[in-house]
Amino acid sequence: MGVAGPRDDFRARQRLVSLVCAIAGREAEPGGDAAAIAGRCRMTGRRSLALIWRWPALLAALSVFGLLAALIGQTGIWLPLSWSALTIPLAVAALCIVRNRD
Repeated sequence: MGVAGPRDDFRARQRLVSLVCAIAGREAEPGGDAAAIAGRCRMTGRRSLALIWRWPALLAALSVFGLLAALIGQTGIWLPLSWSALTIPLAVAALCIVRNRD
């Protein structure tokens, strides 16, 4: 077994993310080195709330704008603005779903 060293110390923000990463690493590299796979699966730091919620907040604001634009004006520039503002979040969601399936 031996003595525990610095590489065996799992401080906060240095734990393995999940077994999914290790399984994906093994599938990508048959017979790969477990330490190399574990090294790639470590979390390196915390993300701020602004970084985490930036895109959801932007898509929510765009959706609210699209709904208000549809309510405010039924003619002129408001109609295309509402359609585009409501279509963009749907397109982003569809793109994320397609990318996660691959």
